[in-house]
Amino acid sequence: MTQWTFIGRILPERFPLSINLPEDTYGFLDMNLRLRMGIRIGRGQFAIPVIIEEGSVYPHTLKNIVEHYIRISTDFMGYRMGTYFDIDIISALSDNGVSIIFGRAKIPRKEKPDLSRDRDLIDALLAEKDYIPARLVLASFREAMRSPGDTSFFLLSRHRCDDTVYEGRSKR
Repeated sequence: MTQWTFIGRILPERFPLSINLPEDTYGFLDMNLRLRMGIRIGRGQFAIPVIIEEGSVYPHTLKNIVEHYIRISTDFMGYRMGTYFDIDIISALSDNGVSIIFGRAKIPRKEKPDLSRDRDLIDALLAEKDYIPARLVLASFREAMRSPGDTSFFLLSRHRCDDTVYEGRSKR
């Protein structure tokens, strides 16, 4: 039996979600895999031990399985509360000392990216994900995709519309 512990957080961080589900066994016949885990989320953070009882699986596939079962719980709670939660699995640690940090690998950069093209702008932001302003832009963009009414993108466009209306009235 191998044990992996997956560590992560529930977004948005400003909402201290707590879920405590009992340990259960999950079987996957097509993968010849059986594992045991309990979902415990405390104040938006989690460290979920997963015990592989039978079979073997690639750690990134196991991450997707764990994320799927966490998402079922968070989607249910989000539905009941009238909100939406996202999952960010940051790392995994095996009982034999192997550790994995999940995330996007750095993109090899061109000398000067053409930021007028959307794809180059996104690639540049993702390549510099350790750069705090880039992380803030990506976080605002991610939030704007989910609920545009509460974000700085919405407020900025609303402010520009108000300015346009105000300028139009002052010219009359």
